[in-house]
Amino acid sequence: MSIVKDGIIGHAIGDAMGVPIEFEMRAKLLENPVTEMTGGGTHGQPKGYFSDDTSMEIATIDSYIKKEKFDYDDIMNNFSLWITEGKFTPGGKAFDAGITCYNAINNYLKGAPPLESGLNKIDSNGNGSLMRMLPAVYYAHYKKLKQTELLKLTKNLSGITHRHEISILGCYLYNNYLLNIINGKDKYAALNMLKVLDLSSFSEESISKYKRLFENGFEKINIQEIRSTGYVVDTLEAVIWIILNTNNFKQAIIGAINLGDDTDTVGAITGSIAGILYGYNDIPKSWLKDLVKRNELEEYSKSFEKVLLKKERKINLIIEDNRMYKMDNKNNIISEVEFKKISKDTYDITKVYVDPLYRGKGEGNKIFEKAYKFLKSKNYKVTASCNFASKKIKDNIIQQ
Repeated sequence: MSIVKDGIIGHAIGDAMGVPIEFEMRAKLLENPVTEMTGGGTHGQPKGYFSDDTSMEIATIDSYIKKEKFDYDDIMNNFSLWITEGKFTPGGKAFDAGITCYNAINNYLKGAPPLESGLNKIDSNGNGSLMRMLPAVYYAHYKKLKQTELLKLTKNLSGITHRHEISILGCYLYNNYLLNIINGKDKYAALNMLKVLDLSSFSEESISKYKRLFENGFEKINIQEIRSTGYVVDTLEAVIWIILNTNNFKQAIIGAINLGDDTDTVGAITGSIAGILYGYNDIPKSWLKDLVKRNELEEYSKSFEKVLLKKERKINLIIEDNRMYKMDNKNNIISEVEFKKISKDTYDITKVYVDPLYRGKGEGNKIFEKAYKFLKSKNYKVTASCNFASKKIKDNIIQQ
């Protein structure tokens, strides 16, 4: 099975389970707990609809699939399409957007750079970046990021909406907790490992907000002391507390959403962890059946994992006396151009070769132009007797 599919579908299930009962009181839910997928309720949405939690996560993944990197302009553009056009939603319209995310997207639409669009005030520490952080975990796992690299990615990916370090720290702790689980640690050991994590780049004040997570016996805290609000600290505590006190996917989601208050986000983040802990096959089949756009979400999972697993092909440009060529990291020649001196001040490009895998992709013209620019930089005139490059390029070169 795929840990990418496990986490993404688990996230969406928890989200959809929590949507109808968002902002409900815990006392009411504990008296009559929700145990199946429902519709209506708080937002009046059909059964199986997910909210902004999954929409923003998928918007991030969609961008990565297209760009094969975290392109923050493109991600913010996807967020804008989610708000304005309902893209990445189950029903074609965004029905639940956190105020900090909404304001950050507005800042971007007004011209702010993506990494400066996020809010940085103490009262802008909702869970709106924590809820969409799962793609960063997968990237860190498959690319084997160092902690310094993970911290930078976390700051940037959170910062496009939530720039305050309390939010960034919450995301960083979540990322490491889930990475510990992916790397084979049990859910208790994964939490203990956070206690030795280097947090020296964060202020003591911000670290102190999460102090309960670093104390022994966190899982034994009474449920009444666990808050499930939209505050990022409360959300992370609630999620990890639920994970520690349940033993399968169904228990975890039922436990998460029946805490009340911000049920969709607590459910979604719990689902991302529980999905990876217990696997896709542990998700109740009736819940999977009811999840709207499940097939589309699974396709996103498959495509995202495929791009993450794609090996980067390092290209080296080599210049010798009378030729220039590109080689990949396996020492295969991708393209090659040969040239010879035909007079005191003129070189002729005599040959262009392109590996069959790269033909039809403009690689011949690219290496041709590089050779031309190289020779011109040496103050030579350039002609072309080879017949590979396009007539337009050859005519342009010969005329000069």
